[in-house]
Amino acid sequence: MSTIEQVALLAKVSVATVSRVVNNSAYVSESTRERVEQAIKKLNYQPNALGKLLRKETTSMVLILLHSVDNPFFATIVQGIEKVAHENDYNVLICNTYGDTEREQHYLKMLKNHLVDGVVFISNTCSAEEINYLNSTFPVVQVVEYLTEIDAAHYSIDFYQAGKDLMEILYKNQYCNAQRRFRADNRRPERPEKLNSGN
Repeated sequence: MSTIEQVALLAKVSVATVSRVVNNSAYVSESTRERVEQAIKKLNYQPNALGKLLRKETTSMVLILLHSVDNPFFATIVQGIEKVAHENDYNVLICNTYGDTEREQHYLKMLKNHLVDGVVFISNTCSAEEINYLNSTFPVVQVVEYLTEIDAAHYSIDFYQAGKDLMEILYKNQYCNAQRRFRADNRRPERPEKLNSGN
Protein backbone atom coordinates (compact mmCIF):
# COMPACT_ATOMS: atom_id res chain seq x y z
CA MET A 1 0.00 0.00 0.00
CA SER A 2 1.36 3.38 -1.01
CA THR A 3 1.94 6.14 1.52
CA ILE A 4 1.58 9.90 1.31
CA GLU A 5 5.38 10.15 1.67
CA GLN A 6 5.87 8.04 -1.48
CA VAL A 7 3.46 10.24 -3.40
CA ALA A 8 5.33 13.36 -2.23
CA LEU A 9 8.68 11.83 -3.29
CA LEU A 10 7.44 10.87 -6.75
CA ALA A 11 5.76 14.25 -7.32
CA LYS A 12 8.81 16.07 -5.89
CA VAL A 13 6.72 18.06 -3.42
CA SER A 14 6.25 18.13 0.35
CA VAL A 15 3.85 15.87 2.24
CA ALA A 16 1.89 19.01 3.16
CA THR A 17 1.38 19.82 -0.52
CA VAL A 18 0.06 16.32 -1.21
CA SER A 19 -2.30 16.73 1.74
CA ARG A 20 -3.54 20.05 0.38
CA VAL A 21 -4.25 18.46 -3.01
CA VAL A 22 -6.02 15.45 -1.49
CA ASN A 23 -8.16 17.57 0.84
CA ASN A 24 -8.50 20.50 -1.56
CA SER A 25 -7.85 22.64 1.49
CA ALA A 26 -5.57 25.37 0.13
CA TYR A 27 -4.30 26.87 -3.10
CA VAL A 28 -1.88 24.72 -5.09
CA SER A 29 -0.64 25.74 -8.54
CA GLU A 30 -2.17 23.87 -11.45
CA SER A 31 1.14 22.31 -12.54
CA THR A 32 1.90 21.08 -9.00
CA ARG A 33 -1.62 19.73 -8.55
CA GLU A 34 -1.29 17.84 -11.83
CA ARG A 35 2.05 16.27 -10.75
CA VAL A 36 0.56 15.18 -7.43
CA GLU A 37 -2.56 13.73 -9.05
CA GLN A 38 -0.42 11.78 -11.55
CA ALA A 39 1.70 10.40 -8.69
CA ILE A 40 -1.45 9.41 -6.79
CA LYS A 41 -2.77 7.62 -9.86
CA LYS A 42 0.54 5.88 -10.62
CA LEU A 43 0.98 4.64 -7.04
CA ASN A 44 -2.76 3.92 -6.61
CA TYR A 45 -2.62 5.90 -3.37
CA GLN A 46 -5.75 5.75 -1.18
CA PRO A 47 -5.94 8.46 1.49
CA ASN A 48 -6.63 7.32 5.03
CA ALA A 49 -10.39 7.83 5.29
CA LEU A 50 -10.39 7.71 9.08
CA GLY A 51 -7.72 10.39 9.30
CA LYS A 52 -9.68 12.55 6.90
CA LEU A 53 -12.83 12.13 8.98
CA LEU A 54 -10.97 13.06 12.15
CA ARG A 55 -9.73 16.25 10.52
CA LYS A 56 -13.25 17.08 9.37
CA GLU A 57 -14.65 16.24 12.82
CA THR A 58 -17.55 14.43 11.17
CA THR A 59 -18.06 10.84 10.07
CA SER A 60 -20.95 11.40 7.65
CA MET A 61 -22.45 8.32 9.29
CA VAL A 62 -25.76 7.93 11.13
CA LEU A 63 -26.50 5.05 13.49
CA ILE A 64 -29.97 3.47 13.23
CA LEU A 65 -31.04 1.33 16.18
CA LEU A 66 -34.13 -0.85 15.77
CA HIS A 67 -35.48 -4.08 17.17
CA SER A 68 -35.13 -6.04 13.93
CA VAL A 69 -34.98 -5.15 10.27
CA ASP A 70 -36.99 -8.34 9.58
CA ASN A 71 -40.14 -6.40 10.48
CA PRO A 72 -41.48 -5.05 7.14
CA PHE A 73 -42.84 -1.95 8.89
CA PHE A 74 -39.39 -1.02 10.23
CA ALA A 75 -37.72 -1.99 6.94
CA THR A 76 -39.82 0.60 5.08
CA ILE A 77 -38.84 3.31 7.58
CA VAL A 78 -35.16 2.40 7.28
CA GLN A 79 -35.37 2.61 3.48
CA GLY A 80 -36.77 6.14 3.79
CA ILE A 81 -34.03 7.21 6.22
CA GLU A 82 -31.34 5.70 4.00
CA LYS A 83 -32.73 7.50 0.93
CA VAL A 84 -32.65 10.92 2.61
CA ALA A 85 -29.22 10.22 4.14
CA HIS A 86 -27.81 9.30 0.73
CA GLU A 87 -29.25 12.47 -0.82
CA ASN A 88 -27.33 14.44 1.82
CA ASP A 89 -24.01 12.54 1.43
CA TYR A 90 -24.52 10.52 4.60
CA ASN A 91 -24.21 6.78 5.15
CA VAL A 92 -26.31 4.77 7.57
CA LEU A 93 -25.25 1.99 9.91
CA ILE A 94 -28.22 -0.25 10.72
CA CYS A 95 -28.01 -2.23 13.96
CA ASN A 96 -30.57 -4.75 15.21
CA THR A 97 -30.90 -4.76 18.99
CA TYR A 98 -33.57 -7.48 19.35
CA GLY A 99 -34.66 -5.66 22.50
CA ASP A 100 -31.35 -6.55 24.18
CA THR A 101 -30.13 -3.71 26.43
CA GLU A 102 -26.48 -4.86 26.39
CA ARG A 103 -26.46 -5.05 22.60
CA GLU A 104 -27.96 -1.55 22.38
CA GLN A 105 -25.35 -0.15 24.78
CA HIS A 106 -22.61 -1.80 22.71
CA TYR A 107 -23.81 0.02 19.59
CA LEU A 108 -24.23 3.31 21.44
CA LYS A 109 -20.50 3.22 22.26
CA MET A 110 -19.96 4.11 18.60
CA LEU A 111 -21.90 7.31 19.18
CA LYS A 112 -20.10 8.10 22.42
CA ASN A 113 -16.73 7.47 20.73
CA HIS A 114 -17.67 9.79 17.85
CA LEU A 115 -17.59 7.01 15.26
CA VAL A 116 -21.03 8.14 14.06
CA ASP A 117 -22.50 11.65 14.00
CA GLY A 118 -25.91 10.86 15.45
CA VAL A 119 -28.45 8.16 16.25
CA VAL A 120 -31.98 7.36 15.11
CA PHE A 121 -33.93 5.25 17.62
CA ILE A 122 -36.70 3.30 15.91
CA SER A 123 -37.11 1.20 19.03
CA ASN A 124 -35.02 1.25 22.16
CA THR A 125 -34.55 0.05 25.71
CA CYS A 126 -32.88 3.24 26.96
CA SER A 127 -34.38 5.24 29.78
CA ALA A 128 -35.63 8.79 29.22
CA GLU A 129 -32.74 10.03 31.37
CA GLU A 130 -30.14 8.32 29.19
CA ILE A 131 -31.64 9.53 25.92
CA ASN A 132 -31.78 13.09 27.27
CA TYR A 133 -28.12 12.76 28.25
CA LEU A 134 -27.18 11.57 24.74
CA ASN A 135 -29.29 14.32 23.20
CA SER A 136 -27.38 16.96 25.17
CA THR A 137 -24.20 16.00 23.28
CA PHE A 138 -25.25 14.31 20.05
CA PRO A 139 -28.09 14.59 17.51
CA VAL A 140 -30.78 12.11 18.60
CA VAL A 141 -34.07 11.34 16.85
CA GLN A 142 -36.85 8.99 17.94
CA VAL A 143 -39.03 7.42 15.26
CA VAL A 144 -42.48 5.83 15.72
CA GLU A 145 -42.05 4.85 19.39
CA TYR A 146 -41.02 7.80 21.52
CA LEU A 147 -41.01 8.99 25.10
CA THR A 148 -42.80 12.30 25.63
CA GLU A 149 -40.49 13.36 28.48
CA ILE A 150 -37.50 13.43 26.13
CA ASP A 151 -36.23 16.67 24.59
CA ALA A 152 -35.01 14.93 21.41
CA ALA A 153 -36.83 15.30 18.10
CA HIS A 154 -39.37 12.62 17.30
CA TYR A 155 -41.37 11.57 14.24
CA SER A 156 -44.38 9.34 14.52
CA ILE A 157 -48.01 8.90 13.51
CA ASP A 158 -51.30 9.48 15.29
CA PHE A 159 -51.92 5.92 16.45
CA TYR A 160 -55.44 6.74 17.66
CA GLN A 161 -56.47 8.09 14.25
CA ALA A 162 -54.66 5.26 12.47
CA GLY A 163 -56.53 2.69 14.59
CA LYS A 164 -59.83 4.43 13.90
CA ASP A 165 -59.18 4.52 10.15
CA LEU A 166 -58.20 0.85 10.18
CA MET A 167 -61.37 -0.19 11.99
CA GLU A 168 -63.50 1.81 9.56
CA ILE A 169 -61.85 0.07 6.62
CA LEU A 170 -62.32 -3.35 8.24
CA TYR A 171 -65.94 -2.56 9.09
CA LYS A 172 -66.75 -1.41 5.55
CA ASN A 173 -65.04 -4.44 4.02
CA GLN A 174 -66.80 -6.82 6.38
CA TYR A 175 -70.13 -5.09 5.66
CA CYS A 176 -69.55 -5.45 1.91
CA ASN A 177 -68.51 -9.08 2.30
CA ALA A 178 -71.57 -9.75 4.47
CA GLN A 179 -73.81 -8.16 1.82
CA ARG A 180 -72.25 -10.32 -0.88
CA ARG A 181 -72.69 -13.45 1.25
CA PHE A 182 -76.33 -12.52 1.97
CA ARG A 183 -77.07 -12.09 -1.71
CA ALA A 184 -75.31 -15.36 -2.53
CA ASP A 185 -77.16 -17.28 0.20
CA ASN A 186 -80.56 -15.94 -0.88
CA ARG A 187 -80.12 -16.48 -4.58
CA ARG A 188 -82.67 -18.94 -5.95
CA PRO A 189 -80.91 -22.16 -6.70
CA GLU A 190 -80.81 -23.03 -10.35
CA ARG A 191 -82.89 -26.04 -11.29
CA PRO A 192 -80.55 -28.93 -11.98
CA GLU A 193 -80.84 -30.49 -15.39
CA LYS A 194 -82.57 -33.78 -15.46
CA LEU A 195 -80.20 -36.58 -15.81
CA ASN A 196 -80.81 -38.80 -18.78
CA SER A 197 -81.35 -42.05 -17.01
CA GLY A 198 -82.59 -43.83 -20.09
CA ASN A 199 -85.99 -44.62 -18.48
